Amino acid sequence: MSDPIVKTRLIRDEGEKLIVYVDTRSNATGGIGHRIRPADNLWPGEPITQACCDAWFEVDYAAALKAASAYPWYADLDAARQRIVTCMIFNLGPSKFGEFKLCIAAIEKGDYTEVSAQMLNSQWAVEVGNRAVIYARVMETGVWE
Repeated sequence: MSDPIVKTRLIRDEGEKLIVYVDTRSNATGGIGHRIRPADNLWPGEPITQACCDAWFEVDYAAALKAASAYPWYADLDAARQRIVTCMIFNLGPSKFGEFKLCIAAIEKGDYTEVSAQMLNSQWAVEVGNRAVIYARVMETGVWE
């Protein structure tokens, strides 16, 4: 079961759309940032149900949490920082998050000022705007917003 605090944050950040739409990277998307696969046989403009949206979210959240939990340092993070790592993986996907090598190295060292700086010094920060500022502040302070 997903963390309701994370779900609320992701709905705020990703949006919750009960229709298939094309995202900023030209991907068919629906629900809470769920990428539609060709096998889903859904096309932009098609409606989706709240039940479908919720089911996609649970699967996507579980995948992000599993990927986050695979990092050996994840369990040592406080809850706020765990949530941010999970939200970033939810947004980026595990492989793109893995490309944040300097950020991950700073997390391993517990240097959260550097983690914040690395998050903000990325193309991801440019793309997501204020979300990156909020996430970086939480990573630096350990205080959930």
